[in-house]
Amino acid sequence: MKTYQQAVKNDLKQVAKLMAIAFLDYPFMSHSFFTQNFKTEAEKLVFLEKMCFVYAKAMFPHVKIFMSVSEQEFTGVAIFSEIEKMEISLLDLIRGGLIPFLPQLCKKHAARFISTFLKKAAVLNDKFVKENVWYLHIFATSPAYRGMQVGTELMTNMLKFIQSRQGKSLVTSTNTEMALKFYVKNGFELIEQEQLIFSGTDKINKFIIRRNLEVTS
Repeated sequence: MKTYQQAVKNDLKQVAKLMAIAFLDYPFMSHSFFTQNFKTEAEKLVFLEKMCFVYAKAMFPHVKIFMSVSEQEFTGVAIFSEIEKMEISLLDLIRGGLIPFLPQLCKKHAARFISTFLKKAAVLNDKFVKENVWYLHIFATSPAYRGMQVGTELMTNMLKFIQSRQGKSLVTSTNTEMALKFYVKNGFELIEQEQLIFSGTDKINKFIIRRNLEVTS
């Protein structure tokens, strides 16, 4: 039986675990930071999970986190907010546990990875920052549950919530064509595309997409 609920603070470790598993096959994993510092997929997963936990804790006070749950297992997660709360501050990261995590980042190419990819991959142009626009930070489903409508149903619940808050549109970006197809199937339109070129990895596509919403009364 599937249920949909809003995350509480005690759920963040499970949220981070799901994010890490979902993103293990994303293009940024080809960056030299990962290929030269981690010998196995298991090592990469452990690092990703810790990184995602710091991120989730830092974002938690400013965002909504919706989860899909099946038989007490987290199967999908959506992290979203009003677009003016899109950016995460250094203070937020410190509160999320950045300082204890810093030794994990003292690896080859870490500074290059952080200063290039993490800044450019998710940042949107100011032209998208408009009144009543919401931003989707993270949308991930467990690989074990893909193709079972988990993502579509989670998306539907999230969009209903945004509409109830008078949201006019939801914008986000993705780096894979598979994810782009999912969003288009769920009513998003591709509004901008660019290619990100970083030292230490292959070219990465960035698709900026938007779903317009009817505001409910």
